[in-house]
Amino acid sequence: MSTSSDIGVRLSMAIAAIAMGLSGCDDGPRAAPATALWPDANESMRSVRPLPDQPTWRFPGWLRGSNAFDFTPFEPSQVRKIHVEEGQTVSAGTQLASLYVPEAHQGVAIAEAKVAEAKAEFALAEATASRHDTLAQRGLIARQISDESTRSAEAARQRLADARAGLATARSRVRDTQFFAPGQGFVARIYRREGSFVGTGESVLRFESAGEMEGEFRVPDRHARNLRLGQEVRVHSVDQLLSVVGRVREIASPTQQDAGLRMVTVALNDPLAGNWGGRAELEIDAGHDSLWKVAYQAVQHDSGGSAYVMLKTDTPKVIERIDVEVVGMSDQYVVVSGPLNPDQELLVLADGIAGLYTTLTR
Repeated sequence: MSTSSDIGVRLSMAIAAIAMGLSGCDDGPRAAPATALWPDANESMRSVRPLPDQPTWRFPGWLRGSNAFDFTPFEPSQVRKIHVEEGQTVSAGTQLASLYVPEAHQGVAIAEAKVAEAKAEFALAEATASRHDTLAQRGLIARQISDESTRSAEAARQRLADARAGLATARSRVRDTQFFAPGQGFVARIYRREGSFVGTGESVLRFESAGEMEGEFRVPDRHARNLRLGQEVRVHSVDQLLSVVGRVREIASPTQQDAGLRMVTVALNDPLAGNWGGRAELEIDAGHDSLWKVAYQAVQHDSGGSAYVMLKTDTPKVIERIDVEVVGMSDQYVVVSGPLNPDQELLVLADGIAGLYTTLTR
């Protein structure tokens, strides 16, 4: 007596034989045929609950200032002091962090000593030149000596100017280790702790301006492709339970790490005050997506990885391939999107028995 497993094996072999007869007998992988004959089997109907309509999709992201940048040192440094906290709102001129560069701070002390020395030399040279000029006018010394003193005083003046320029450069180098907020905004991220060392070009903290707000959202490629630049969308603040309207500013290409996702940037028409760096959700109209809840066994994949289902047609024992896209899963079923209609029947393979159909209803 044949078991259900034996029946499933024989029917599977029959399907394979029919598929080869329809598509040729060449070896190698091939796509599923557009139509195929289904062998005689006891057909059974079973209904599935339709997936409720979802007029919109929501995708997670976060809010930030449109003008955002990281503070990075020009040379290797040590973080001496972090003056703010992550998420803190700051005004223009607020000191954010202080770094320490030994050479820079020592350079200021050396430059100050050179300025003090140059000042003393110039004061002495200037006084000598003035005294020699008076003596030359009285005829007590030769004019040549007075002129020489005057040239020495001018040289001392130039050395003082050079020393002051060196001091300004040294102080500017130290100022580069002090980070101040360029305007009103908030501290989005602190990357380094006090006492840690940071290399050239490495970020210490991130500042985002409060002038304009935008959101960044990770959107599946299939939905991002339906967006266009300038399109009006709605953004919901998770933390404040508020929503505002925005416009799509940028749709990035998928990365190698997240091939199925795109980063979508939305400029908000009205900033959500006090919610810089907060969580948000991007709402996208689901449009005309038809979502169907089908059994796992109804979804098949060809050699190229494309998903499809086999649809029962009006012609007896003829089934048709319909390409679909898997958009979600649960423990009991798969959610697919595709050109399906209510009351259509899909072929499923369950418990090793072929020939069961599942009815799609809405």
